[in-house]
Amino acid sequence: MEREISLYDSEHSNNVPLVNAMPFSFFRKPLRELFVQAFAKHEKDGEGPSANTWVDVLRSVKKKLKKCRKKAEYFYPSHFHKCPICAKEKRRTTFT
Repeated sequence: MEREISLYDSEHSNNVPLVNAMPFSFFRKPLRELFVQAFAKHEKDGEGPSANTWVDVLRSVKKKLKKCRKKAEYFYPSHFHKCPICAKEKRRTTFT
């Protein structure tokens, strides 16, 4: 943040999200667009999304979440057929 670089900014493709972070493709387009508007350095000249815009999009995202069948604390976007968080954890434990 100090260097004004977003890990999800396509201009800085060498930046890798933290191990526990979901890839940018995990999010639906409206939320990805808000991240770019708010955090991409080339967008800083303009005004970022308003708080009301964030609330509207996040409420919409929340309505479309599925609850994981295996772990009650996990929720994920409805466009996934299975819990991607569990899948990511399974891949991680397979390689360690």
